[in-house]
Amino acid sequence: MLHTRSLAPGLLALLCLTLASGLVQGAITRTSSLEIVGITFPSSVPYDGTVKVMITVRHEGACAVVAAVYYAVLFNQAEASGTGWRIVEATLVQRFLRGNLTLLTAIIPNPAYQDRIAFGATIVFYVEVIGEAGDAILSCRKHDRWNPYIQDDKYLVVLTDPHPPSIEDWGWEPKNPNSQAPVKVWAKVSDGLGAGVSSVELVYSVDGSKPVTLPMDSAGKNVYESSVPPQAEGKRVTFYVVCQDMVGNKKKNSAVSYMVLPSPSEIRDKQLATFWRQLQIGLVIVAIASALLCVAGWAFSRWSRGVRQPTDRQNIRETGLAPSFVLTLLLVGFLCFELLKYSMLSAALAVAGVLLLWGFTDPRVDILLPFRMPRRLREKPPLTIAASSYVVLVFGGLGMAIRCLFDALVSGQVNFQVLTTGIAIIMKYSMVLLGTSIVLQLLWPYLRSISVSVDFALEEGSQE
Repeated sequence: MLHTRSLAPGLLALLCLTLASGLVQGAITRTSSLEIVGITFPSSVPYDGTVKVMITVRHEGACAVVAAVYYAVLFNQAEASGTGWRIVEATLVQRFLRGNLTLLTAIIPNPAYQDRIAFGATIVFYVEVIGEAGDAILSCRKHDRWNPYIQDDKYLVVLTDPHPPSIEDWGWEPKNPNSQAPVKVWAKVSDGLGAGVSSVELVYSVDGSKPVTLPMDSAGKNVYESSVPPQAEGKRVTFYVVCQDMVGNKKKNSAVSYMVLPSPSEIRDKQLATFWRQLQIGLVIVAIASALLCVAGWAFSRWSRGVRQPTDRQNIRETGLAPSFVLTLLLVGFLCFELLKYSMLSAALAVAGVLLLWGFTDPRVDILLPFRMPRRLREKPPLTIAASSYVVLVFGGLGMAIRCLFDALVSGQVNFQVLTTGIAIIMKYSMVLLGTSIVLQLLWPYLRSISVSVDFALEEGSQE
């Protein structure tokens, strides 16, 4: 909004200031050679802006005129401390020969004073024009010119605040929260010379749901804090900060988001669930394998009753170890294949233990050992498979324990997911070996009575 105020001719000043020479001269009560035709200025400007005052002067002939603007800054109708009256010289914009008019302009505040004027201040000013002859005219009453509180003869400009507060910095902790941890959000907010910060709020939403607004409390100079409550695992939380000043200017920063991670208790629950699932799978495999072996053993025993028993029978007590060893080694091989990605040491110990057990048990190699294993293992190969299941369980578990101890010493934490998954795999194959040994033990009375004879029929010509 612009104000234009015309002054009647004949309004003169007692104090005359020649700006070009800096001289202060005596005032003239009245002169007919000068007239302030109009003063144009905005009624309000931002507190960090400037006031442009346009002054139109009518004078006699082609004489040169100069003008100055005197201004004072008031806060709540009280003069700003250390300011007093300021002066700014008007500059020539244009002269109009027709009508003997001169257009001048002045900018408030004068940058030479380096004043920083805050929101809420009022600038009170008046204009003084001086002609070539030294005659001067004021836009206000002479005796009230130095009193900023008498304003009916002066001009007023109100400083507004169109700028929102500034979010200088902000952050949150922890960066990767779990489902049991609240997220602490802080922001450094200031409004400079503006109206002042009215409120700071934290706005968050979960998986795109309706936003929730929380007030942020002051935690120091220009610092505000609030917290996002713990959310369920797997939820995506999006949040940002909104600040507002006393006159309603708002600002918000860019939204950020994070994914809620599982808490330690949830991780343990998942690992336990995985363990039981692996164990159940192992038991199912054992049950299916046992059923198949029982059916196969029953069918084989029925078939073997019709086979002619050779006169030279051979007990397969010792030779039965070979297929049992192959079966055990096959299962342990599958165990190593699954276990290698969790613990190479555990897999190596399991294989080494099984090989060592069978080396002790097989009568074809135990003559190299300083002692002999119990005869029961040698007489019944299914018991050796059962012993192999215990060896896999003990040695594999020992390997996993060493792996966890190493992790604890090096990194200070144990990967429970790797631990429980590895133990579940070890137990699964240990149960498979144990179940196989039980089934073979049940079938062993039938299997041990079977002998295989191979007859070579040679042609008479070949014998020669």
